[in-house]
Amino acid sequence: MLIMQNLKVYKSPLVSEQFMSRWWEVVAKGLVCTKPEVYQAMRPTDHLYHLPVPSDKIIVFGAIRASPSHVGGLSYSVDLYCDHGTPIFAASAGTVVRVRSSKNVHGNTIDMWDEGNFIDIRCRHQEDGREAHTWYEHMPYNGILVREGQEVERGQHIAFVGNTGFTENPHLHLQVHVSIGDGPRDIKTLGARFEDFEPVYEHIGLKPLMRIA
Repeated sequence: MLIMQNLKVYKSPLVSEQFMSRWWEVVAKGLVCTKPEVYQAMRPTDHLYHLPVPSDKIIVFGAIRASPSHVGGLSYSVDLYCDHGTPIFAASAGTVVRVRSSKNVHGNTIDMWDEGNFIDIRCRHQEDGREAHTWYEHMPYNGILVREGQEVERGQHIAFVGNTGFTENPHLHLQVHVSIGDGPRDIKTLGARFEDFEPVYEHIGLKPLMRIA
């Protein structure tokens, strides 16, 4: 049973209405987990993370469905809009388990869903007894500085902001997630708090998000 009650959609001023309308395709095509358990105990994490981009480089901070992909199991993902080439730092220490940096396309259609470059880092802490991961996405072609199996430290420079995959503008998509099943999409995101930066819908000095539904 699909649970999408009380859906509130927010968007960045940099994201088109056409792009935001794709959220129903994301859900309908099963690109995000919509099992009932992803809506249970989706509490903010107790862990404080390193802000993965310089705060003075953030143009727009997008949280809670500021993107059509931030639904279902990805509801607590965040987007940090910055200029192309802005450095990305590890939000948490851990082991790099997957990397892709070979893609060089982007767009706002669903066929771009799996075309983004990414880094998957297994954290050194757990959430509710499960392995936690930090996932970074949309880096440019050959814009990643770490490799699979590498140990990274909190705050280490790991990549650059890009614009690959299911996206319209350069930004970093960051999610902290845990697995709730055996499938690759059986994950749920957890809220991430950042040092010296409070994730809210409107942040002083930044352009506000816009509620559209």
